Amino acid sequence: MNKAYLVFAMALLLAAVAVAGVDFSGAWAFNASKSDQPARGGAARGSDLTIKQAGNVLTIRRTADEDIIETSYTMDGADHTAKPVQVSAPDLETVDYAMSMISLDGTPKARITSGNNIEVEGKGTNHDKFQHDVILTATLLDASGKSVGTATGRLEDLPAGHQDEYKLVGTTTSPTWAKVSVVISNVTEHVVRPEAAPIKYRAVLSGSSVHIIGTQSSPRGDQPIDQTYALSADGKNLTVTTVRQGQNGPTTRKQVYDKK
Repeated sequence: MNKAYLVFAMALLLAAVAVAGVDFSGAWAFNASKSDQPARGGAARGSDLTIKQAGNVLTIRRTADEDIIETSYTMDGADHTAKPVQVSAPDLETVDYAMSMISLDGTPKARITSGNNIEVEGKGTNHDKFQHDVILTATLLDASGKSVGTATGRLEDLPAGHQDEYKLVGTTTSPTWAKVSVVISNVTEHVVRPEAAPIKYRAVLSGSSVHIIGTQSSPRGDQPIDQTYALSADGKNLTVTTVRQGQNGPTTRKQVYDKK
């Protein structure tokens, strides 16, 4: 047995021994009062977690836009690739079908609020059996059909069978226009999500915490992942510390969960 293989085997053995003494499994309720507040103000937000630990494999389920995303990590310090999976309920819809169930009613109206800022108002109806978030884009057109302004916004949490008003905000390059066109750009909630990009990572278990570092590809390039899941001594609380890299350096945010 060569030295490199022996070192790797010892690392796996130590990881297995460490796993035997800690268990992250359970249903975890987000505790906003104990968690860091967002940098821009407002209440701390987070979704409850369900964690299952089987040996050195940690499987984390979290809710995102009412969909459940499940990701599994192997806690042995080696290089791995994880693939986030949407736990699909049998009644989830395709985005195209959900979009077809939304109507934009009447004629949208646009107005200048100040300078070159605009608001576009109108109404939309959800004819589906599920609540949806409806993402909208408005375009202001001149007499020749050329775009002279855009605005974006959403009908958020639009209940099934309901009509509601939307207000989109944006800018224009002209004080006048001939037509306002509004289209549905996307629909979320109760729809099948696009397949998530895989995560390249290392998960290192140390005592009662596991540190996950890696990257996940995105349209903006590889995005770093740096998270630590730490259990309290009595196993009743879980603290998730996330480090994000920004233009002004790294920022750290802690989210606290209570075991249900």
